[in-house]
Amino acid sequence: MQPSFSGSDWNPFSALARAAGKLGSKPQSDVEAHAMAMHQAQYSAHQYGMQAAEHKAGLEEQAQQAQHGRNMEFFGSVLRHAKHETPIHLSIGDVSAQFTKKPKTMRAPKAAPTQETKAARPLPVRDPKTGRAMKAPE
Repeated sequence: MQPSFSGSDWNPFSALARAAGKLGSKPQSDVEAHAMAMHQAQYSAHQYGMQAAEHKAGLEEQAQQAQHGRNMEFFGSVLRHAKHETPIHLSIGDVSAQFTKKPKTMRAPKAAPTQETKAARPLPVRDPKTGRAMKAPE
């Protein structure tokens, strides 16, 4: 004979599940609420840590750009103030440069224009309306 599970029959497993649900519902919801609060706190801490790391990376990048600007300004200052044929050795971080500043090349002065060269060049003809230079009529 097999047992039948109709509405009038008592099932011990169903009874235990109903009893556990009634007894443990209040503390279980407190535990779930506490777990949810802990999860939210951990998530907030993670978000704060990510924002702090991003902000720190931005500040480090700004500091590196500022340091680069100062290094370039220093390098330009050294070049401006160094006398000609002066050996220069600069080391910034892991980069170094060593060279000698070359003397300025002197260009021959241009000859002053004489009256003959001024007279030989005709002045450009200007358009009376626009004022632009035109090709001289021949």
